[in-house]
Order: sequence, then structure tokens, then C-alpha cells
Amino acid sequence: MSIKGHKSSDLKFNSTQVPYYKELVTRLGVDFFPTSTIYKTLDLSNNRFQGEITELIGDLTALMILNLSRNDLTGQIPSMIGNIAELESLDLSGNRLHGLIPRKLTSLTFLSYLNLSQNLLDGPIPQGNQFETFTNDCYIENSGLCGLPLSKKCRYVVEEIVCGTVIGIIVPSEI
Repeated sequence: MSIKGHKSSDLKFNSTQVPYYKELVTRLGVDFFPTSTIYKTLDLSNNRFQGEITELIGDLTALMILNLSRNDLTGQIPSMIGNIAELESLDLSGNRLHGLIPRKLTSLTFLSYLNLSQNLLDGPIPQGNQFETFTNDCYIENSGLCGLPLSKKCRYVVEEIVCGTVIGIIVPSEI
């Protein structure tokens, strides 16, 4: 992950100089986040970060709040976020994340706040546990999403049958 127009030596987070985070944001991937269980809140919103969210974010198992909103993040939502069992708040809005919402996120039974709006997500919204409680507002401006709580229904298209098992894809369709 990098920040447009900044050198790693002058990084600021929410207008507060935090020098010990310098090493955290200088490289994408394995060196981006420390593997630790001591962090409860990680708010890196509105920092012009670019790149993909590393799967190692799932190693921050004690996180209760994760906010990476209003950056320039791309790629898919890492399914490993589903490993952060105590997560209560997840905000990934205002990025360029694409693809499916990982089904593994439905295992976050403490999740009371979710904002995935203003991305490029598509496919069905996973159902189960806390995901049953979220409203349309969590998903706005993701034109490819379908299924509850949205009014856009998903349509199932069969690709083939292998050994009696239907293998297919879910395609959004307008009602």
C-alpha cells in the first residue's frame, strides 16, 4: 500500500504524526501489518492508501474496529477478515474494492456496524448471523450486488452438472 504524493518519512494518520507506524505502511503485503493481538482499533481512513488489503490483516485477531474507508484500495475484500472474531465495526467504504463479499464475513457474530458502500462489489450479499441485520445503506453504490436486503434479486444460472452436482454461478438480475 502506498500513499499518493507522500514519502514514507512524512506519513500522517488523520493529521496526527505517528512515527512508529512508518514501518507499517512502507510496504504492501507481509510487512504491512504486524502480527499482533494487542490492537483493538485500527483507523486508517482518509489517507489515500493504494493497493490491496493484505490477507495478514486477519492476524489482528483482537481488533474490534477496522476502518480503511475513503482510500484508494483495490482488489477483493480479504476473506481473512472473517478470522477477526471480536470485530464489531467494519468500514471499507469509499474505495475501489471489487468482487464478491466473502461468505466468511458472516462468521463475525459481534459485527454491529458494516459499511461496504461506494465500491465496485458484485454478486450476492452473503446471508447469515449479523448480515441479516444490515440495511441497504451498507451496500449503496455497488451496482453489481444483489440479494437481500437489496431489491435487486439474484438469478441462478447453471453451467454444468458434474456427478449429479450442479455447478453454477449467481448472476444479478433486475426485478
